[in-house]
Amino acid sequence: MKFRLAVSAVVAVITLDACQPSGNAAPAALGDADRAALTALLDSAVAQVKTRRLDVWAAAFTDDAVFLPPNHPMVRGRAAIHAWADSFPPLTDFAFPNIVIAGAGNIAWGTTSIPMSFTPPGGPLVRDTAKQLIVWNRQPDGAWKTVAVAFSSDLPAMPAPAPLPAPPAKK
Repeated sequence: MKFRLAVSAVVAVITLDACQPSGNAAPAALGDADRAALTALLDSAVAQVKTRRLDVWAAAFTDDAVFLPPNHPMVRGRAAIHAWADSFPPLTDFAFPNIVIAGAGNIAWGTTSIPMSFTPPGGPLVRDTAKQLIVWNRQPDGAWKTVAVAFSSDLPAMPAPAPLPAPPAKK
């Protein structure tokens, strides 16, 4: 009888333990509401950039966000990202088609294409298509903020400049 009671107690403990959440459980997959919120952030970013409301656009980044534009050093922090965007020529065409969003728990990531056109000061109209990778983090208040963006052009790389001619030999 004591043996059966001990076995029953062990089985009960194992069963109860199996019903408890594990500390190693994978975070929940991103739900439809989160995907919709992140897509809305992207749509809002397009509208803000097109209308040059860059302060509102930059507010969607965390204070310590990282921005990795092509052919430019890393830009770190919301204020520096805002300054970078403010120095960029106004975009005459800009969109984020082909949005793909995934994630789990409080981390999400997305990719998009970026068709764009702009006119650099004193230069001709530039038409480009780029692609980007965005990383978001859910904040304690439940809002999503951008923590990292990397994007690059689909245009071929510019050839390296020709080396300067060697100075004439001294006599």
